[in-house]
Amino acid sequence: MAAHDISFQEVAKKLAEKTLAAAEGAANEAEFRIPFQAAIAEAAQSIGAPIQPRDEVTLIEGRADTVYNRLVIEYERPGFLKPSNKHGNNRHAIQQAKDYIGGLHRRERHKMERYAGVVCDGGYFIFLQQREGVWHVEPPVPVDVYSCERFLNYLAALQTELATTPENLLRDFGENTPASRKCVAAFYQVLTTSKNPKINALYQQWARTFSEICGYEPNSPKLDVEALARLYAVRAGARDKLQPFKLFFAIHTYYATFIKLLAVQIVNFYARGKVARIAAQEPVTLAQAIGMDSTGLQGYLRNMEEGGIFRHLGIRNFLEGDFFVWYLEDWTHEVDQSLRGVMHQLANYSFVTLDTDPDGTRDLLKKLYQNLMPQELRHDLGEYYTPDWLDTQLLNQLHGGPPDRAPRLPTERLADISCGSGTFVVLHIRDIRLYARDVLLPQKKITRRQLLDYILANVVGYDLNPLAVISARTNYLLALGDLLDEIQGEIDIPVYLADSVLTPSAGEELDKVGKILFMTSVGEFALPRTLVKADYIDELANLLEEHVKNDSHQGAFTAALCNKFPLDPKKDARDVAIVEELFVQLRELERQKINGIWARIIKNAFAPLFQPQFDRIAGNPPWIHWSNLPDEYRQRTSSVWTKYRLFEHKGLRARSGAAMMTFRCCFSMCQRTSISNPKENLGSL
Repeated sequence: MAAHDISFQEVAKKLAEKTLAAAEGAANEAEFRIPFQAAIAEAAQSIGAPIQPRDEVTLIEGRADTVYNRLVIEYERPGFLKPSNKHGNNRHAIQQAKDYIGGLHRRERHKMERYAGVVCDGGYFIFLQQREGVWHVEPPVPVDVYSCERFLNYLAALQTELATTPENLLRDFGENTPASRKCVAAFYQVLTTSKNPKINALYQQWARTFSEICGYEPNSPKLDVEALARLYAVRAGARDKLQPFKLFFAIHTYYATFIKLLAVQIVNFYARGKVARIAAQEPVTLAQAIGMDSTGLQGYLRNMEEGGIFRHLGIRNFLEGDFFVWYLEDWTHEVDQSLRGVMHQLANYSFVTLDTDPDGTRDLLKKLYQNLMPQELRHDLGEYYTPDWLDTQLLNQLHGGPPDRAPRLPTERLADISCGSGTFVVLHIRDIRLYARDVLLPQKKITRRQLLDYILANVVGYDLNPLAVISARTNYLLALGDLLDEIQGEIDIPVYLADSVLTPSAGEELDKVGKILFMTSVGEFALPRTLVKADYIDELANLLEEHVKNDSHQGAFTAALCNKFPLDPKKDARDVAIVEELFVQLRELERQKINGIWARIIKNAFAPLFQPQFDRIAGNPPWIHWSNLPDEYRQRTSSVWTKYRLFEHKGLRARSGAAMMTFRCCFSMCQRTSISNPKENLGSL
């Protein structure tokens, strides 16, 4: 982390002051332009951006005022721009910038998306860029510390080709790239040869979860597994048969590890002030890690998987309940070299693009996953991604209008109970932040810290796919952006690995003797119903994890348990015994070296039970056919189906995922709005 990153906002503040001063003392464009350019040069040097300005660039369309590599600046005399782009002055200046960008594109042959324009008169900035053939022109924003910080991000990002865009990431890390082929092949080799019990336990638990959300059949003609294996350079041994689920697990592990590394770079960028203090204690950037030897790199990644920089920043649960940490348990030369290559390439990326193109970066992980995973396999998972414009339309309908007519208040609660990569959650956070930026923050009705707290408390996602949860949490970090620098104490990213249809208190998991059962690949866990409360589950999971890691004696754990919770060893002997049994189970798993995530999995599974009521529920339910659901899952959910009388409706049996989730949402809303007969009044919802 370079020293200049630490004072980025201070540089922006100074640039804002000098820009306003230049405009105040200027009678025309030229008098404003000279001191403004000098201020830009000084700021660029302070942030380490290697700019080379080209003035009066002659094009067929005319002369561009100044071009910084692929950033076109159109200067106007002070006072020329107006607060609305509907004004003729603004339209004229915007059109000139568009023409100059088009001229540069035709001359230099870079993609149009790699150019950007800025119009400035010393009082306002107007940012514009073309994406997918459509011009995106932002409303004028006053020259202040925030707009100048964004301007500097544009300036720095457009000096390099390695911008953090979906296209670039797919080029370097998507399917059939050297990075993905080496990693997936190395992971598959370990999965099919290792005798490590923890690797097997994590794989079995993942396979259990994956089978509940995947309709894959070994002989399905829809998915050519052999072709998929060739795409990732995976070869079975001469006497071995290709193992599809282990191939899928290897692909998922590659993608999951990649987005964790991407998330490390994201928080390094957005929380750079705090990161600088952390860096004094341990390596935090990928550039630092790739210089280590094999043991050092393994240690760096283990630290990352245990929380690493996220834990230091106060983000407790970013990697909570993660199945994909297994690769550290059998660290081979091939795994070392393949991950080192991914980290080396990712370290070359310029993450200032996260600020210069927020709409484009919002789809980073969704687009990467769509291209990384074969379409047939994603469809077997019930995943049908919708474009952002359609998601936006749904949110507008849900709120009663677009954001300019129906503001997204930070106090309103919204959940996506099948969030996938988090599109609805992220779009909603975007709208909240825009309303806060334009209305609440200027009027001092809210602070940035309060805005962060409101978002974390009120915008929630759930998904049963472990890979989707990691993606959604990372997208949530992207959506929070510079609000990450406002973290004080500890926070949780409210995206949970949980089943919204079958919670641990529903169906057969509810034991008659006062304990709630939870099935895993390593056995059945139980909790006393008296401790199944919101605050208790989190604290109990942390207590179990702490004492299991310390290999505590059972008596010491029991004393800590009764001290922490309202349990009396004599009066509540049955409940204490249930928790003691769970502790003994987890401690034995730890001694067998197959522990590490079970307490966190329990914590996530219970998460849906403790959320306050939501104002709105948005989402795209999983479209998995009843016939493709595993027998065990169908049996476990049978009581829920019976409860909602879904078997009585022709056709619903074949659309179980979507039908079940829709009915659960509708009945919940009926109960909240006191509709007497919800089955007959679903249309009113």
